[in-house]
Amino acid sequence: MKIAEFKLYQSIRNYKTGNLIFKELVKEIPPEIRESLELIVNNSDGSSESDEILQIRRVLWNEIELDTLPNLQALFPISIILYHDGILSDTDFKVLMNMLIRGEIIESVHICNFIYTHANKLENINDWLSFVKTQFSDYNSEHPNLLRSVELYFLHTSDISDFDNEAEISIESFGDSISPECIELINKVDALLSRPDFIEYTIEGTENPILWELLYWVSWTLRSSVLTFLLDRLVKNIPGIDGYEDLESKMEEDPILSEFPRSLEVLGNKIGELPPQTIDTGIMAKIPSEFIQPWLPKYVFSKPEISQKIRIYFPGGDGIGHSAIIIRTNEGMMLFDFGLSVVNSTSPRWLPLLEKVDAVFLSHAHLDHSGSFPILYQNNRKLPWFATKPTRILSEMLWYDTSNIIKRNYPESYFKKDTNLKKLGSQSNILNVMNNYNEIKLNSPVSVLPQVEVTAHSAGHLFGSTGFEINIAGKRLLYTGDFNTSGTQMLKGASFDTDVDLAIFDGTYYGKHETRPDPIDELKKVFDSSDRVLIPAFSVGRSQEILYALKKLGVDKTWNIFLTGMAGRVAKNLNLVFSDPKKDVGVIPFSSVRTMDGDEFKEKSIVIGGQGMLQAGTSRKLLEYTAEDPKTSVVLCGYQAPNTLGYWLGNKHPNLVSKFSQKLHNISLSGHTPGNNLNEFVDDVKGKKVMVHAPKGAYQSQARDDVLLPSKIEPFPLI
Repeated sequence: MKIAEFKLYQSIRNYKTGNLIFKELVKEIPPEIRESLELIVNNSDGSSESDEILQIRRVLWNEIELDTLPNLQALFPISIILYHDGILSDTDFKVLMNMLIRGEIIESVHICNFIYTHANKLENINDWLSFVKTQFSDYNSEHPNLLRSVELYFLHTSDISDFDNEAEISIESFGDSISPECIELINKVDALLSRPDFIEYTIEGTENPILWELLYWVSWTLRSSVLTFLLDRLVKNIPGIDGYEDLESKMEEDPILSEFPRSLEVLGNKIGELPPQTIDTGIMAKIPSEFIQPWLPKYVFSKPEISQKIRIYFPGGDGIGHSAIIIRTNEGMMLFDFGLSVVNSTSPRWLPLLEKVDAVFLSHAHLDHSGSFPILYQNNRKLPWFATKPTRILSEMLWYDTSNIIKRNYPESYFKKDTNLKKLGSQSNILNVMNNYNEIKLNSPVSVLPQVEVTAHSAGHLFGSTGFEINIAGKRLLYTGDFNTSGTQMLKGASFDTDVDLAIFDGTYYGKHETRPDPIDELKKVFDSSDRVLIPAFSVGRSQEILYALKKLGVDKTWNIFLTGMAGRVAKNLNLVFSDPKKDVGVIPFSSVRTMDGDEFKEKSIVIGGQGMLQAGTSRKLLEYTAEDPKTSVVLCGYQAPNTLGYWLGNKHPNLVSKFSQKLHNISLSGHTPGNNLNEFVDDVKGKKVMVHAPKGAYQSQARDDVLLPSKIEPFPLI
């Protein structure tokens, strides 16, 4: 982002309030960009959508290609203006930025530079800028390090405000404005990137706080090595250990070691200086048999009489997408979920603690909870993870599907950089994930750390979905994952014990008061008035729920049912049997096809297709094919993200109403607890309550003093 463009942005804001400075500064901008921006300014009062805005929407709906838009280089400042004025939503803005970067239309360094130099000047956009600030190392492994190094120099040599005021710093104007100390730090980063095999020589002598900060910006492949070196150096400086209390006090004094538990993963051979204890055979019975030998030292050198200090970190989860929770005890750490945002391919925020996690628990297969596992398991990492068998089957399918999508949609240049996308698409990483899998049984406690038992309970959300009760030295914690107390067409409702010290709960419908009509009655109306039916639905869970509802309705006797892509493979791989509890009705007949062309979508056909928001895939293709047929029905049965095609189709956008003539129906099917039931669940929880997985603004709709959000409590202490 060039300074001139930022000045233009500021000037546009002033121009709209009558400041004539705009007319002078706009001369710095090329005429074609100037015209585009003036057009946006003159048409962004909300009264109507200009052609420019409509074109952007059409790109977001995947109706036209991004590179067909005029003045692509101006799209960054244009989108900032639109977002600032509320014309583009958060989701729109994030997706548009990712499209610009993915298509290599704008370099991530321009956006990074804009963020670092101007973020404090923008209102109502800082949240997104902060989000991007923590993510751009995923797109470019060099420039963000450079920028971060500059910021670190200011952070450690002066007040933070000094850096904020350096508005003229940009990639083009570094030059003499950088001190020798800052240049040395940048060189160390470059050396780490180019010669990781000389890590000790490269960083020896660098101050610990600087290296600690740089961990957030060096490549993923280097983080573990740098962190191990840093911790080893710190631990070596701890003199002889007389006991646990002595070790605790020495670790608490160090700003780095104090974040980590006293565990083998941190102390290495140093833990042998602690006095051992005898292990109860009853405890060993709850340790997975294959881990008894390697994990036994954790228990031998633990001290049950020392009060457990429990801390909870949220690398993700403050909103829907990329969920992740770290629970730390005296002796180790557990990670619950490690998801991926399906909107913009965002992974949980990296924390040094992630390199020293002892075990991972996956609540269910949906990508916003499981999607970033391939990143976690790069470099052939050995780290046990636990989930039910259905979750393992579905997760593997989704990981390989994501890998194929990434390789199909991103340019080759992305796979030459050390990016998260490259790691997500790595099939060797996925294979390593599967090699670390361990099955967990419902209602059977598993011990992975001293004085810790984790018990999985059915969550009623998806095949194999679970919530976890975590008992730590008598303190009872509950992580619900995504859960549904009222059940679904196929699954019984979840029933968690609410007499806990802390509940971390799924807040998807928090604060809402809605009723859900019986989908069977709604579907009957659809088939009574249609020649053919298109049901866009998420491939994992929702598609199978619809299939079961169709069986209950009996339409399989007179209609041909097709499941496309992964939806059909899921039904077959899980050997799903759809039966009525009062009368066995057997397996529903359906045809599983990879895709379907328009001329195959005949009368008396029901197609359940992936891409439940109609952004792409078979559902989108058949929607376009039947656009002029009023006897075709389209059934929306799942969440429609704001400003997707499905969202605007349901909200009758004029451009879409004139294009699509099909009958549109909305059927309420959800794997999440309804709002009324969720409010009752929250009331029943006896201890502290932390809400995760909630849409933006959900908390404000029903603010309560007893409900906390991850963004307000990091790290969250429970003692």
